[in-house]
Amino acid sequence: MLDEVYYYDFSREQPIDWEVLSRDENKFRVKAEIQHDAGKKLLLAEERIRDFTLKLPRIREFILNGERLDFGKRASSAYIGKGFIRRGMEIELKQGLNTLEAEGEYPNDDLLALIKTTLAEPLSPVRESEPVHTVIPCPDYPEYAPEGNEPDLTGYTPGIGCRETPGRFGFAKGSGFLDYGMPVLGSFDKMYLCGHPEYHKPFRWSYSTLPKGAPRHGSWRPADHGIEGDTIRINHLSCFWCADLDGIEFSCTGSLASPGVITERSDGRMRIGDLEFAGNYQYMMIPRKDGTLEISTLKDVRALTMGKNFLLLFGCTEFPDLPLLLVFQKQPRNMRLEFRPDSGRLSAIEFENCPLLISATPFGFESFKPIRPDDADFLRKAAERCLFWSRALLAFPVRCEEYFRNDLERKHASIIQKFRYRVIRDEWNTVPLELAPLPPVLSISGLYDTQKEMDFHFPTKHGHLTGRIGNTSSYVLPWMPTARKFPLCSEGRGSEWKALLKKGFRSYFDFVTSFPESTQSYPYAGAVLEPFAWTATLFNFLDDADREKLSELLQQRLRIVCDPESRYKYPVIDWGYMMKTMPDDQDVLAYYRRPEMNHLVLWNWYERVEPFTKTSYRICYLNVNNFTWKRISEGSREEVRSLNQPMIENDWGLGLTFYYVYLACLISGDFSTVRKSWSLLNDAFSYFSKMHDWACMGTGYSENGILWVEGANYGAFTSYINLAEAIGDRTSWEYGQYLAAKQQALRHGIFRGAQHYFCKLYGVEPWHILKIMEDEASPYPQHMGVPDIMDDLRLRPGGAYNLTTEGLYPELFAGLKEFQKEDYEILLKKLKESIRRKPDCAKTDWTRIQEAASLLICMALDPDFSSEELRDEIDFLRRHGRLITKWRGIHIFSRRLPENYFEAQLLAWDDMKHHPIWLEYWQNVKILSAEWRDHAAELVFEAKTGAKIRFGCRMRPVQLLLNGAETAGKFDAGILELEPETSGNLRIIFDGKPEK
Repeated sequence: MLDEVYYYDFSREQPIDWEVLSRDENKFRVKAEIQHDAGKKLLLAEERIRDFTLKLPRIREFILNGERLDFGKRASSAYIGKGFIRRGMEIELKQGLNTLEAEGEYPNDDLLALIKTTLAEPLSPVRESEPVHTVIPCPDYPEYAPEGNEPDLTGYTPGIGCRETPGRFGFAKGSGFLDYGMPVLGSFDKMYLCGHPEYHKPFRWSYSTLPKGAPRHGSWRPADHGIEGDTIRINHLSCFWCADLDGIEFSCTGSLASPGVITERSDGRMRIGDLEFAGNYQYMMIPRKDGTLEISTLKDVRALTMGKNFLLLFGCTEFPDLPLLLVFQKQPRNMRLEFRPDSGRLSAIEFENCPLLISATPFGFESFKPIRPDDADFLRKAAERCLFWSRALLAFPVRCEEYFRNDLERKHASIIQKFRYRVIRDEWNTVPLELAPLPPVLSISGLYDTQKEMDFHFPTKHGHLTGRIGNTSSYVLPWMPTARKFPLCSEGRGSEWKALLKKGFRSYFDFVTSFPESTQSYPYAGAVLEPFAWTATLFNFLDDADREKLSELLQQRLRIVCDPESRYKYPVIDWGYMMKTMPDDQDVLAYYRRPEMNHLVLWNWYERVEPFTKTSYRICYLNVNNFTWKRISEGSREEVRSLNQPMIENDWGLGLTFYYVYLACLISGDFSTVRKSWSLLNDAFSYFSKMHDWACMGTGYSENGILWVEGANYGAFTSYINLAEAIGDRTSWEYGQYLAAKQQALRHGIFRGAQHYFCKLYGVEPWHILKIMEDEASPYPQHMGVPDIMDDLRLRPGGAYNLTTEGLYPELFAGLKEFQKEDYEILLKKLKESIRRKPDCAKTDWTRIQEAASLLICMALDPDFSSEELRDEIDFLRRHGRLITKWRGIHIFSRRLPENYFEAQLLAWDDMKHHPIWLEYWQNVKILSAEWRDHAAELVFEAKTGAKIRFGCRMRPVQLLLNGAETAGKFDAGILELEPETSGNLRIIFDGKPEK
């Protein structure tokens, strides 16, 4: 899912060819001879291993021409690589032959591949800045008053934040915030600049507030010290992280509702270091006591007496110029500047009498070309932002409680946010300004008009920061469409789809039932239902015998999924091999039956406990990489529970499992198993609230966020809402609607973000689709950027795929058509054209096959596409190997389908365009047949107590007959709902043609 988009030219570097001098079990020594002109070069060494606790090859020291370089202490970890970080330092080469040796630890068979090193050009020297000293008036700015009164929470239910939950901050450190990441304590970077077409530097933009020479605490590289013993307090909005750094108590506090980060030091000194990686700041804006703002060259600042609590650094010598705001609690003294002796670049600023500093880049995601000190427009904007944020940062938001209320008539969720703050008092008696921002992704979702809110003029990695003055704000979101459309079998054409589905059904059924239910193809609970759940969506087009077999199997296996103590055998497959080769039936059978196949006995349900907050929840998926990376060896509950590293794709497993559970209940007409095990399923679904992220409005791909969002999790929301309705749990149903509305805002923000927001910040033409949002908690390859692999269509490869991944949920596409019609239509045109340009597809290219499937689903369900257009597209994709046939994704046995299932589903959906009604939901009802004939829908069903059937309709029926007698039904906004008290035959009669 991650992309490596860098615009730095790595090919300009000179590789170093090593030969091994010596090696033993723990150490190695290598040597290279370098012919070169005399001069400075940048020596770069790869850090491919993210987890610094792993014992894999790593260079510890270099010896150049017999002189040790003290590389471990002097090298910086700010340098980027393709998929990893690099450590680097400048070295002096002599004319002619240079001998370079390297000493390292933990050699293995991949030694030379894991210690790749290169020579690159160092930072160029800069000329000393021309002296500048100007004074401008400090602009007037409003005092601001809180907007409105304390909200009335009558009828509202406590939501996210009313209990302490970790959100994106769980399990590990560093962390990502609104426009920066903190990969190690006290170090801040902006990885998204690496994805800017104009950013051509070999390092990430960064600065540090660490004491000089302090160890770097964190969970992964570039840390060189773990977080054991550190004090970490988190909730879903903010993170406090404190460590003892060689006798100095040092802490940082970050918040997703604020641009700033608070740094505190017990020794009363403050150092802003590593500034050579932030640009060569030349100027400082200083507020004076006479009400003016002084603009001075840094070197020429003589007196630091400030009339207000802030300073602004700006005026870098090359792109990007990101002004840095420093907000103080006390009047700093004795400012000292440090410059690199080799290049003359600013590297650090130190202050005394400074126990607390709030730093921020007040223009957020914006990046500027070098700013002149006489740029009046910039100076005005900068002064306004400094004046605003120098107050707002003092009311530092550290908690947010949400309260929600669902409107059943309008089908939307109203959400109220109440913020709590850490209030900082300063020597200037600055009045702290409380802000109540809205989640930034909301601003690009197209589902809520944030223009009526106050614009804080701070673009973030997730959208604009808007909101209200005061401690409370609110917004309204439409509900997520949760209904899958089940077509009726129409007279005439329906028999064609039945015959199509029947062809190849026996070979499919024999194949999937040759594996016992005690063996699951993939390490997640839904795998036991997967062989039958998809096929069962066409239950209405199956023979009675086949339908009954599927119903029985799904009910039987549903009991396994819903048993908290269920276990299974997992054949530990080579996931990469299966994806690369995509073997067919016989080869799959042979692969699974190999004598050497390793099997683990796993549980369908595990408990996880987040270590900082002790939040616990259930998961039902162990990502296959846990076994590849040997993070999990036996799969016991204790091993999984005690694993303190974040696990990925829990949401993927939940999304598919919940969807299959719901389908199994529908097809059998029996929700009793779910009702009995509802506490288990409720606990599992709580993952989406306990790990919910405030800024992105959803749960991340990993237990520590990383990115948003795994497309398959969408099915958990639609299914949970429907399951809660079926068993009569109104409280869970309400909560599900609230969470799903937020999830939909996230999805639509991802869908719209590239073409409406990020293209402007990067200064490029719009592209579709964003694909993912990222927190950039680590400098490894997970950063925002402009894709560099697009043609003139500007359609991001994999963007459409990531909307649903393996889920292929028609419900999501229905939501896009309803709420994002223009962008939805543009996407379909671009997707269709991209397929035409590169139609051929290997069977192993699941991403391209899935994207074609997404297009076909939209065409089948969308009345704007004719049946002829759909059939032509199906035939075209079949000819070029891009039509889903026997397999959905990886060729594990549970992903086998009847070879014509997908085509039959498409044609059955398309057939709904010719009549006005389809099934959407039913409970306590077993549907035996559902047909369309003679302007009427006819259902034969068995009903139990509490039966309910819901249809989607394009027109109002004229008559409802149950067993020949008129019966009552409720019709509203295209939905027909009946509650039959007896089994039998239901006839729904329409008159005339369906309304458009």
